[in-house]
Amino acid sequence: MANEPEQKHNEDLKHYFGFPDAAYESDMSDLFLETAEFKGLKSGDSKAGNFVVVGVKGSGKTAICRHLSETRSSLLRLVDEQHRLVNVHAGKLGKYPQEVESVLLNWIFGILIQEIVTNPNRFSGAGVKLAKQLLPQMADYLKQLAKGVKLKGGVGVGPELELDFEKMFDATKFKFSEFRVDRYIEPLTKCFEQSPALLLFDDIDEIFMGADEKTYPTFIEGLIRAAKTINLKFQNRIHFLVFLKYGTFRSFFERPRDYEKVGSYITVLQWTEAELERVLAKRIAKRIGISEKRPTDEICSRVFKAETSSSIRQIRKFLFDRCQGPRDVITFCNKAVVAVGKPEIALDTLRKCETQFSEEKLIQIYEEYGYTYPDIHELIRLCFKGAKPEYDASPFRDFVANKVLAFDKAIARFAQEDYFANADTDEMILLLYRVGFIGYVLAKDDPPIFVLSHPGLEDLLEARSYFIHPAYRKYLHIT
Repeated sequence: MANEPEQKHNEDLKHYFGFPDAAYESDMSDLFLETAEFKGLKSGDSKAGNFVVVGVKGSGKTAICRHLSETRSSLLRLVDEQHRLVNVHAGKLGKYPQEVESVLLNWIFGILIQEIVTNPNRFSGAGVKLAKQLLPQMADYLKQLAKGVKLKGGVGVGPELELDFEKMFDATKFKFSEFRVDRYIEPLTKCFEQSPALLLFDDIDEIFMGADEKTYPTFIEGLIRAAKTINLKFQNRIHFLVFLKYGTFRSFFERPRDYEKVGSYITVLQWTEAELERVLAKRIAKRIGISEKRPTDEICSRVFKAETSSSIRQIRKFLFDRCQGPRDVITFCNKAVVAVGKPEIALDTLRKCETQFSEEKLIQIYEEYGYTYPDIHELIRLCFKGAKPEYDASPFRDFVANKVLAFDKAIARFAQEDYFANADTDEMILLLYRVGFIGYVLAKDDPPIFVLSHPGLEDLLEARSYFIHPAYRKYLHIT
């Protein structure tokens, strides 16, 4: 049994590179890496930019939220699993995107106006005066719709808007065809003319329930429409950013009513090997107390041990072939230093930890896509255990047709799931690509293409060959 110093040492090694989940980091501002996708977001003084951030689990969505929330703003509202303002079924917000948009706009403007009249000293006097003049109009309008809003006296701050979320979100009780955003522009613009308001919505499927239902893409479209309305109308006075899991986004992407109207405002988080290596270097530099401005190779050599330059390249290739984002890299490297009991990582160390990492990556497919494709990770485990890492196009189509769709154990287990029961060979190949399990190449000697770098599906079925992503091979005994 380990003594107290040993226990402390072992516990420290578990998070040597930091916490895989950015929500638990205490010094995110020091660790955050500003990528091109981050710099393209609508924030600060910018009047334009992307405001819908899409990424797989562990791609950095929460880190961006945390980093943005530490910036100076007149008003910050971070809405996520840990900072809930409401729990409601998404289906209650409306049957159509326009309804959902209007409900959310009512809610958001209600929150902003309430904050202004409750804390008037934080805003300009002219803006507060205009905001207070809105209260009777808002109350009358919302009472007519939901009968869930009332005015109550506030000590020294005038009337306060009180929202009954359950009544407000009961979409069977009202219509929103007459909602007008223009009345809010002047009051809110004046209130936030010195410093913008920042609204961050993360963990969407944890706050607005029903992600496993077919109507959820309608809610997502309404949410994105609301974000578009606020960002375009208020420019650099109010920034409203929405963070979506890739699986949730795909359900909207594949069945949009007017995706082309919002597609240009969406950014998908992707990471290059150089960026992931820089993530590690920043964390190593902070841990050992050296400047992060030193060359990345020099910093990483303090932990990654290799005898030759070729073995260093092997370590990098092994690690980054299997890691899609910062969480993967941090998790894998934390496991490695725990395995050897010290912050020294060699290629053999990563290989020893690969089975557990690979199993967790397969579970992440369920965590990312389980609402859309129930138990998809179990289907993959059942059908692909012992498969080959690479197939030419025709043999892979045969494999999917015979070893997946016609496999008796798969039929017995998944016959009730629409994504399996109604799929043909092409549709199953598309699904396996969407969830990131397979990639493809179009020409000999080309590198494999995976969904994060190429979310479109237009040439997938024209592939020369298909590859199982290296992250899943070890656990599934794919060699």
